[in-house]
Order: sequence, then structure tokens, then C-alpha cells
Amino acid sequence: MKSNIPTKQTRTKAFLLVASSLAILLSLLFYRSFFPSDVVFSNDGNFGGMTVEFNRMPAILTGLWMDANWIGGSSPAPSPNVSTALRLVTTPFLFSKFYAPASLLIFGLCAWIAFRRFGLSPLACVLGAIAAALNTDFFGVSCWGVCAHTICGGMAFLAVAAAYDSKGQPRLPQIILAGLAVGIALMEGYDVGALFSLFVAAFVMFQALTGEGSVAKKAFGGGWRVVLVAVFAALMATHTLGTLIGTQVQGVVGMGQDAETKARRWNEATQWSMPPTEMLRTVIPGLFGYRMDTPNNLPEWQQNFFEGGAYWGRAGETPGWFENHKDQEWSRNHQGAFPRFSGGGTYLGVLVALIAFWSIWQSFRSNDSVFSLHQRRWVWFWSGAAVVAMLLAFGRYAPFYQFFYALPYMSTIRNPAKFMHMFNWALLIIFAYGVHGISKRYLETTTTVADGLIAHLKNWWSKVGGFDRLWSRVLAAILAVAALGWLFYATNKKALIERIVYVEFDESTAASMAAFSIREVGIFVAVLALSVFALWAVTSGWFGGKRARAGGIFLGLLLTLDLSRANLPWILFQNAKEKYTSNPVIDFLRQNPHEHRVIRLPVERFVDLRRLPREAAPLVRQVQELQQVYGIEWSQHLFHYYNIQSLDIIQEPRMATDKAAYEAVMMFAPLRRWELTNTRYLLAPYALLEFLNKQMDPVQKRFRSVLQFDIVLKPGVVSKAPRLDQTTAVLNTNGALALFEFTGALPRAKLYTQWQTATNDATEIKKWAEALQAQMPGVWAEALAAQTPLDLATLHELSQPGFNPEQTVLLSESLPANPTTNQIAGEVKYVSYAPKHIVLSANAKSPSVLVLNDKYDAGWKVTVDGQPAKLLRANHIVRAVHLPTAGEHRVEFKFETSLRGLYISLGGVVLGLVLLIYVCFVQRKETTVNCSDRV
Repeated sequence: MKSNIPTKQTRTKAFLLVASSLAILLSLLFYRSFFPSDVVFSNDGNFGGMTVEFNRMPAILTGLWMDANWIGGSSPAPSPNVSTALRLVTTPFLFSKFYAPASLLIFGLCAWIAFRRFGLSPLACVLGAIAAALNTDFFGVSCWGVCAHTICGGMAFLAVAAAYDSKGQPRLPQIILAGLAVGIALMEGYDVGALFSLFVAAFVMFQALTGEGSVAKKAFGGGWRVVLVAVFAALMATHTLGTLIGTQVQGVVGMGQDAETKARRWNEATQWSMPPTEMLRTVIPGLFGYRMDTPNNLPEWQQNFFEGGAYWGRAGETPGWFENHKDQEWSRNHQGAFPRFSGGGTYLGVLVALIAFWSIWQSFRSNDSVFSLHQRRWVWFWSGAAVVAMLLAFGRYAPFYQFFYALPYMSTIRNPAKFMHMFNWALLIIFAYGVHGISKRYLETTTTVADGLIAHLKNWWSKVGGFDRLWSRVLAAILAVAALGWLFYATNKKALIERIVYVEFDESTAASMAAFSIREVGIFVAVLALSVFALWAVTSGWFGGKRARAGGIFLGLLLTLDLSRANLPWILFQNAKEKYTSNPVIDFLRQNPHEHRVIRLPVERFVDLRRLPREAAPLVRQVQELQQVYGIEWSQHLFHYYNIQSLDIIQEPRMATDKAAYEAVMMFAPLRRWELTNTRYLLAPYALLEFLNKQMDPVQKRFRSVLQFDIVLKPGVVSKAPRLDQTTAVLNTNGALALFEFTGALPRAKLYTQWQTATNDATEIKKWAEALQAQMPGVWAEALAAQTPLDLATLHELSQPGFNPEQTVLLSESLPANPTTNQIAGEVKYVSYAPKHIVLSANAKSPSVLVLNDKYDAGWKVTVDGQPAKLLRANHIVRAVHLPTAGEHRVEFKFETSLRGLYISLGGVVLGLVLLIYVCFVQRKETTVNCSDRV
């Protein structure tokens, strides 16, 4: 008998066909990637972030030191994963163009491999791959810049594919490969990878428990396989786990596992929860809008089509905002609170949802089910996984997440909405099983059809019974309910407008958004009608036999067009040449940027702008204008592109304890903070110069204007509502905005002949710290409580008006007193500067301490005249070195991290390649021979 086992040539041909089809589809959607100057917009990992010197490949593989923000800090270094490989073989420009579509291509191909391993039909594999590559949840996060989460989901597909065995007895190489795939998922997705690993572990255990043998034997077999997966995942992800724990868990405020710390972190950790009502977005993509700024930065025809499409839901809402934001006192006490922040969609696709529903229903049919018992069990498993993921994604909006949060170290994970990745992932698998069942029952079976589709459907309906008749009626009922729901929604437009106005949109904008939302529901009903009609045609047998290929193409086109339309608002491009054009302010700041830091004057910290008199309205507008341009365009994009160092922090969900304690103290002494951190330049409205010199620094008056400028539209831009990237700065001697110089800022590198450790009275320090903690939110108080008595004494001394940081430096350990009476310190010059390698030339007139006002970290090593020296911690947070003799000295600071974890992870990559070759060529050949013998 002829074997049905696919040959190597058939498998390769099918893979290349799917790969080329997905590549063409994604190329059409991301067609502007092929334009010379265009890059994909990325909120996380934008082109400026790819270009900035501290983030350049391959240097960051041996450690990543972020020198562009605050006073520096270590960050998880890239591991030998897929994203790293893509960065190594491209330039920052090419990477910014193609990373998003490449990640979606990888995700779709990994899904195809998994579905093929599950033994599903070719149509199920192809449609499953398309549904995965275009799934809005993963599509949206890729366009947002978090492509690693998409690749992480792809690795999870490979993990379950490797671990799968139709008899529940996967071989050892398969289990090891599954573990290595999970390890890559961890390296790509960090906490998202950890969440996926839980579902992979459940998959491995469930497979064992549904296999053959006694319960004890199956449980033991499943247990040791889960352990092996975990061990080899940890092996592969050794490098990532080491850097993650060192920078994101240990020494990080709010990561404590005691009940009090967990309770205090709850609101922050669950801010991005999935509101249950917004699960409707899984089938109606624009019900609550799309991006925060839709339709900004879309092509002109999309601008009109998606007008009113801004997101108005509650994802990312500061806890308590919805209920309390109308209360002025609450708003004053929660400055910085925001009503929403969405960077991704959750749309499954109407056809995906319907077929997944059909699949689940079929799995519960004990008689005449299209699925075997083995397949039914897997549909049950993935259905349970989807339900669990959905309930956990609700986060603070439901009672379930608190139990997960209480588990050890689960409180270190932010954003329950990340479980929506697992929800979509599981439903994609159920959808693929559904297409497999539909293909087997209706497409691969030849039936007699009447002339014309309508006549055929009438004839079929007169004869059909049982499940197919009930299924068709359910589809009709779903369509009827959806149509009635749309009519009800449309007739309550006034209430919808009021709801949108309540969440702080003006009435005109709210009316446009309400009309858009109603239209999106209407489009959903239309797509639902097409999908129902298509499924009726398939169920009736119209596409059976010779028409099976046409049926598959029809379903594929419907699926592709629906998901592609829903994904359009997420695909944003920017002309890099135009966006990153410099201006006079940037040109000034980019000169020797490593010798000074810049900050936007945080006026809102010192003045309640809402309480200013009406005549101060121009000043308020200037503050807000600068806040937007600086906070979004300059600090996140232009500063990175031109390597300008800013004291402002772009994004930091986890703050080191020493940093939090330092900032907690310095928030009450802003001048001292700017002094110590080498913050020489401040951006603010020019009208505030007098405020700075008379109220903030009335004695020394150390602020002066360097440049005055205005924010205007770039040449050639004509727009009633210009985007921030369409603006630039132009010099104007009477400009409303200014760049101020703070002459009191310490040099970045400075020699001291006076040093000491803080020795203030312990009782006084304790009272001071307790009083300060009482004024602080929980995380700041926690950081202060974690400091040693010496650290608290240092912080207290630094914050005192009588302390002179120009003359004295505070050290964390004692050094011999300066033996000379000559107190002339000398000077320091830069020989060379790189984020991880700084060379200084110090001309010390006497024994000195050289202070580099960059953050202290144990990863930094220092040499003096080529000899290793001890790295000191100065002024609580910065690094220093003792120069015991006068004279010329060459001082080098190098950031060096252990490479042991990197080498272990590379070993895991090599092991994975060897096992993959074995499984694909040796083990598969053995299996094929055995199967052929049996046939």
C-alpha cells in the first residue's frame, strides 16, 4: 500500500509556498518599507533608539550601559536570539524598516510548523498561518515596536510542536528541543516568555496525562518532561536570566515578596488590565477606537477612512481615574494620572472566532464528531487555556488575577493584559483545528450540488438535519442579534457621545468618535454576514470535492481582507530623513554631549498651572507646547539620534532601589539635584528666567539664557492639526522658549582634595528619614527604608543647603586623609568617550579623588595608569577613584559584565541546531521506515 507520509520534497515545497505567500502579503501591507527614507513607526525601539550609540551592535552583546538618560544605568543585554540575529545582519535603518514584518512572518511560519506537527490538513495549516501573521494582537505589538513578543509567541509554537507526539510519548530530543525553544521565548519576551512557558508546561503535562498507562506512570512521565523543559529553557536563557535578575529584580524597588510590598505594588502592576467589556474588541476591532492618535500619520485615504478612530477605552487607566477624575482635589493629588493608554489591538477576526466556536462545539459531540477523541481532548485543552488566559487578562477588573499575583515572584510581572497574547495564541490553535475539521467533513467530501449557489442552498436546507441544521440556525441567530445590537447602538448615539465626553474628549471630537464606533459595528455586521454566508456555503457542500481549492481560497481571501483592514491603523511609517532633521537647539546640545546633561524644567512640580490667573494663559500654553514637543519628539527621538544625554527618564517601569532613594530625597532639593548630576542646560519658557533666579536661586542667581527660540512648522508643512514631528525650533531673539544654562552644575568629571564619609547624628538621621518617608508614596518610602544608616546619612548631608558639593565629596567608605596642605585639585580632561569605555587625563596637583558624575555600578572597572584600582561610590550614587599621588594620571573606566551566561546560551543554540538536524533527518527517517513497514 502507498504511504501517505509526506516526503522531504513535499514538506519543503509546502514550507516555501507558505513562506512566500506570507512574505508577499506582509510586503503589501508594509509596502512603504521599500521606500528609500521610510521606517516603521515604533514607540518602543524607534529608529532613534536603534541608532543611539549605547544601543549599537555588536558591542551590547557583552553588556548594555544606557548613558543617554538620567546619569546612566545598566540594562538587560541582548541574548543570542532571533531579534539579535536580525540586528546583526542588518543596519539600524534596515532593522527599523523590516523588523515588524519579519517578526510577523516568523510568527506565521512557526504557527504553520506547529499545525503541521499536530497532523492538521494543509488548508488548516495555511489558514492558521495567515490568521497568526495577521492576528491584530501580535500585529499591533509588532507595529508598536515590541516585535520580540511576537517572536516569543512563535517560539512557543515551536516548543509545543517539538513536544507534540500523537501517542503522548515524545522522545528525549524532542523534549530538549521544546525546552530550548522555550528558552528562546524567554530571551525574546522576558516576562511574556515566562507566561508562555507556563502554558507550554501545561501542554506537556496534559499530553502525558492523556497518554497510555497508569495515572501514576503518566504523572511521573509528564513531571520529568516538564522538568527537562524547564532545565533546558534555563540553559538556553542563562544569559537573559542573569541580566534580567541583576537589573530588573534584585535591588529594584517594589520587587519585594512580602505581603505589604505586593499590596503596595498592586495598582501599578495591574494598571494595564483588560476591561471585560472590551473583550468585544476581539470581534469588533474599532469598537473603542484603535490607537491613541488614530488617524494621525496615516496615508491620506486612511486619514479620511479612520477619522474619529482614537482609542477611548480604559486599558492603561490609572486606578481610580474613571470614578474620581472630576474631583479637583483627587486630580491635584494624582497629577500624571491618565485615563487610557493603548498600544495594541485584540482582534481575532470574525471568521476565526466563528470557526473556533464551531471547533469547540464539535469537540463536545460524543456522536458523529468530526474530531477523533485525541483531537477533541486537544481542543478542550486549548479552550481551557484560552479561558484561563482571558480571566487572568482581566486583572484588577475581576477576582482571578489576585491568586496568580500572590504566587512567588509573579508580582514582578506588570500588566495582566499580557495574557491576551496567550488568549489569542490558544484560539489560533483552536481555529486551525476547526479548519481541519471543516476541511475533512465538507471540503474533502464530494456532494451533489444544484445549479447556482442560491438554488443549491435551498435544496440543501430542505434536506439537512441534525448538527448542520442547528449550526446554521445558530449562525443566523448570531447574525440577527448582531444586526439588532448595531441598530440599538446606533440609535443611542447621544448616550455614546456623553460617555466619550466623560472620559475627557470635547463634544465635537466625541461626536466624530461615536460615529466611527457605530460604523465599525456596522462593518462588523457586514463581515459577519459574509462569514456566515461563506460557512453556510461550505457546510452545504458547495465547495466539496473539485471545488475544495476554490473554497479554501475564498475562506483565505475573506480572512485576509478582514484582518488586513483591521490592521491598517497600526501600520505607521515615518520619513526618517525628515523626522530626524536637526534644529539649532539640537545642534547646540549635541556638541560634546557627554560633558553635560539637559532637562526640561518641570514647571508643573513647582507651580499648579491650573490655579494661575487668566492672564498667565500664554505661559501655560508655552509650558504645554514644550512639554509635548520635548517629551515625545526630542527626548525619545532626536536626543537619541544625536546622542544627547538627558536627565529625564523616557521609560522605567522598574527603578533601582539606590536610584529611587536618591530621587526621593532630591525631589525636595531640585537645585542640588541639578548640581550633582551635571545638568547644565534646562529648556523652559523664557518668561521663567526671573522665576529661576529670584525664587529658586535667589542668592547666587546661576541661571542665564543661552538661546531663545520658537516652535514652528517645518518648511513645506501645511496642516491645521500638525503632528509633533512636523515641527522644529527656530532661533528668535524674542522667542517665547529658551535654553537656560545652569552655571552651578558640577563638571561631569572633577578632582577633589577634600573627602569624607557622612557622620551625622544617627538619631537625627533616623527622625529625618521617618519624616521623609511619611511624605512619600509607598515605593519611595520603601526605597528609603532599604538604605543603610551610612547611605541615609549621605543622602541627608547631600540635601542640606550648607553642604558644598564644589568643595567636598562624600564617599561610601573611608580613605586616608589628604596628607598635603596644598588644596589645589587640578583638572580633568576627556581623552575619549564611549558609553562603556571612558578615558580621562587627570592632572592632580595633590592626592585626590576623581569623581565621575555617572551612576555607580559594580560592572564598571577602573584602572589608573594601566593598573587596576578600586571603584568607589561617591555622593551615594556616582563612581569615583582615589588618586593617591599628585601628577599626570590616565584613568580608564570600562563596563565589563560576566560573559559566562552568554557562552552557556550560545552552547544552547549549538545544541539546538544539532538536535534539530537529528530530529528532522535521523529520527524522522527512522519513523518513516517504521511506518512504511507497518503499511
